[in-house]
Amino acid sequence: MDRKIKNAPGSRVVLYARVSTEEQAGKDHYSIEAQLHEMRDLAQEKAWEIIGEFVDEGESGTKRDRPQLMAALTIAEKKGCDILITHELSRLSRSVYHTLDIFDKLGVLHVGYISVKDPEFDFSDPSKRFFLTIMAAINEYYIHLLRQHTSKSKRERSRQGLYNASIAPPGYALAGDAKKPSLINEQEAVIIRFIYESYASGRYSDQDVADLTRQQGYRNRAGRNFSKDSITEILTNVYYVGKVSYTAAKSEPEIYDGQHEAIISADLWEKCQNVRSSRRHLSRAVQKKFRNYLLSMLAVCDVCGGTLRAQGAKAGSYYREMSYERGYVDCPHQKTGVRAELLEQQVHELIKYIQLPEDWVQEVADHAGNEEELERLNRQRDRLEAERRRLQQMRIEGDFDDNLDAYREEMDRIRRESAALPTYDQIESLKVTAKTIGDLYQIWEHAEPGDQRDLLRLMLREVRVDVPNGRITSIAPLAVFVPIFRKLPTLFEYDFGHFMPPWENVSILSVKPLPELTQPPAASPTLPFFDDNPLIPQGEIRNTPAIADALKLVGHKDSLNVAQITRHFSAAFPMDFRKWQGAQGYAMPMEQFLEQPEASFDVVISQFALWESNQENLEGILSKLTPGGVWYFNELLPVDSPSHWLYRAMPAAWEWAKINSWSLHTFYNRLQARCEPVKIRRHVYSQSISIEAAQDILRKNPKIVRDVSAEALSPALARLADLAPLASQFTIIEGWAKRQKI
Repeated sequence: MDRKIKNAPGSRVVLYARVSTEEQAGKDHYSIEAQLHEMRDLAQEKAWEIIGEFVDEGESGTKRDRPQLMAALTIAEKKGCDILITHELSRLSRSVYHTLDIFDKLGVLHVGYISVKDPEFDFSDPSKRFFLTIMAAINEYYIHLLRQHTSKSKRERSRQGLYNASIAPPGYALAGDAKKPSLINEQEAVIIRFIYESYASGRYSDQDVADLTRQQGYRNRAGRNFSKDSITEILTNVYYVGKVSYTAAKSEPEIYDGQHEAIISADLWEKCQNVRSSRRHLSRAVQKKFRNYLLSMLAVCDVCGGTLRAQGAKAGSYYREMSYERGYVDCPHQKTGVRAELLEQQVHELIKYIQLPEDWVQEVADHAGNEEELERLNRQRDRLEAERRRLQQMRIEGDFDDNLDAYREEMDRIRRESAALPTYDQIESLKVTAKTIGDLYQIWEHAEPGDQRDLLRLMLREVRVDVPNGRITSIAPLAVFVPIFRKLPTLFEYDFGHFMPPWENVSILSVKPLPELTQPPAASPTLPFFDDNPLIPQGEIRNTPAIADALKLVGHKDSLNVAQITRHFSAAFPMDFRKWQGAQGYAMPMEQFLEQPEASFDVVISQFALWESNQENLEGILSKLTPGGVWYFNELLPVDSPSHWLYRAMPAAWEWAKINSWSLHTFYNRLQARCEPVKIRRHVYSQSISIEAAQDILRKNPKIVRDVSAEALSPALARLADLAPLASQFTIIEGWAKRQKI
């Protein structure tokens, strides 16, 4: 180096900690908190200023591109720190090549490095650089040696008839002593025997057996339904017949007699293997024609986020929501499919919109490389890191003890959003990637279906689909393309890295068009979305079909008490009980309804009851239902309508909606905790609105606008003129929820 690295008091330092999945279950000195604690002490002792802490959990030291390590090195690249601190060199890397690569970069940037275990090491002394090389080599050798010893140890344990994994398979529990065999868990063993006996009959596939376990009420250790894959794993595990298997790399499994007690007999095992063999060798009379699916591995359900499966059927090709096969029951659209042709037609239309203006290359490059864009990325990274730390602290303090799924969902969201952020190296290559976008339409028209699919995968990471309504709701490009997509005038970025298609041509969508709104509507709590409920039956009708469905779902006709919660801004549902002798109907406002005794009604009918208060009104309504009673509802979930004109005019309203409004996924799962079954339909409407009517709606200050700061109103009114013509889509859900019997 041509000058000495700054390491005086006041130096700016970045802390980096790492723990791999294997080490998390190991000794305490590997823990993240222990590493950070010692690094903080070192910084305090040296009077250094800590400007950032970065943590990679579950990441191997042999992997170079770890998210938080990359973030720490980015700060060094921007000359935002003077020294990088780790607990020990192995936390930074266990690869000679990667270690030298990192330190070569730090040396060029004149950024120092120090580890807690060797505080004198400052990387400015050439002799220490040589010492670094030796240490790095030792770390890499350690990894290879550890793998060899681990492999030998596992094989020897298998030869002794002992299990290798740290978690016993379903049906067993570890004995608490590594030298003792596993013990049978009788409660789980009942399920294992049921699975084997069902499959041995030869009448059921793996998925059929999974469905049978669900019908019997069996759940896995995580409290979820057994998936098809988990059934396959159980049916092919020799451990259940008293054997132990060991498989070396690229070798056939080695089977040894186990010390543990078998759950199933050898005869039952043999029957099941014969069934598997016969199913595997069944010949196909007709080989299905191979089809390229444009959205294969890209299409996901816009409610639960599960990947849609592309599959053919006699009636055509579909993208189908199949999360139930993986043991999940958290999606109202499970087992629902959408025709592939419908979505792929939308893809072809969408490609037409992905075109940059003539001066796109330089404009995109200038925009992506300017300080404002880089600062935006930094703020986004800092926000996500702060959210991650806050969640971890809440988890430590026990805030998620009763709802670990919510914790995992939030952490998954943060990881997804972090993955959507482009790296600085990617930003540097934007001119090349922008050129790809610019030529996309010309390439697309002449490409074969398989090449078109590959082009989409090179550009997009996710396409969200409203399955029952057959529409693409948003697209998420790969991180490097995000700045380019922001330059496309036809796309609207409603959330970071997620873009709404324009869909001016709604004829290709399964969307119900409403008359254009040109006159200022009457004020109502459901504005700015609509003023009249479009689900109220029109014309001469005595009884609403949806209410008839609710009455049937109750399961009896005598002595039914039906309550309809009336709203001053909407007409009531027509009710006629002549087919249900003994049924009695009551109509009352929400305030009066909530004053009624608990379990007063067999059927409750409501319109937009959760608009003012989600959790309180939900609990209040369900408490008035008798066990086995049915709630029929129409609900507006603002966060479920991201393409509405309001969010483009007033982005602050979208932030309000994300915080204060339930998503369909959240609402469905809240209901499932108290009701069975729960059936939900999502209705999508498209409506144009004049600038004058939109401005009038904003000035009337409906709820979603009233709760946004007053400062956001003036720029929203001015922004409306730039959005003309105004056309948007919004959704209303209707559903039937039957309260569980006690």
